[in-house]
Parts: sequence; structure tokens; C-alpha cells
Amino acid sequence: RGRDPHAGASPPARRLRSAGLIPLAAQLAIYLLFGFGEMLSGDLSGAAHLLPATVTVLFGVLAWRRPLDGGIALLASAALSAIPHIRNGLATPEEGLLSPAFLIIVAPQLLAGALFLAAGLLSRRPAGTAAAAGM
Repeated sequence: RGRDPHAGASPPARRLRSAGLIPLAAQLAIYLLFGFGEMLSGDLSGAAHLLPATVTVLFGVLAWRRPLDGGIALLASAALSAIPHIRNGLATPEEGLLSPAFLIIVAPQLLAGALFLAAGLLSRRPAGTAAAAGM
């Protein structure tokens, strides 16, 4: 419960946490662009894009407050989201994993999850270990 007391314990961990927000912010911007763009053009089904945008915000808040738990949750979500894209990529190899849907849905969560997980692990290291590693 609450914020992880180790979150941001070292400068590299703080930088990794900040960097982890960048792919999530890009993903959120795309969801909001699609959602509001469709709704403003008269297609109210664009509101369906606001649900994944809300989930992205919740993942971002969790990962910011608890980088280790948030990183694991983001990686698990990306792995589950990747299953249909991988299956589709095997069926149509010409598109593969560079499909726009994969790059919008899965890639930002993978990158953010890895950054937050690294920040969570790095912030749990003893203080002397980070200095000895040259960070």
C-alpha cells in the first residue's frame, strides 16, 4: 500500500522512472488523439479509446509510486497484449511485429515496463553497490 519508500533512492533510479513515463505518455497521447478525434468527427464509438487510455494512466500511477510492482504489471500486460499480435504476425509474416497496432499497444508498455522494473531493482540496491558500479 502507498508509495514504495525505496522509489527514487538513487539518481539513476529517478532518471529511469522519469524515462519510463515517456512511452506511456506517447501511448496515452495516441489513445486520446484517436478517441477525441473520432468523437469530434461525430463517431461516438471513439469513446472506446478512452478505456485503454484510463488503463495507461493507472499503470503510470502504479509504476511511478511502486516502480518494481508497476514494471512487472506493465510487462505482464504487454505480454498478454502481444499474444494476438504475435499470432497474427505468424499468419501474415509480411507485416510481422512492426504493425502499427503492435507499436501502439505493446511496444510502449514493454519499454516502460523494462524501465520501471530496472528503476525498482536499482533503487533496492545497497547504496555502496550503485557507487561501485559507476552510477
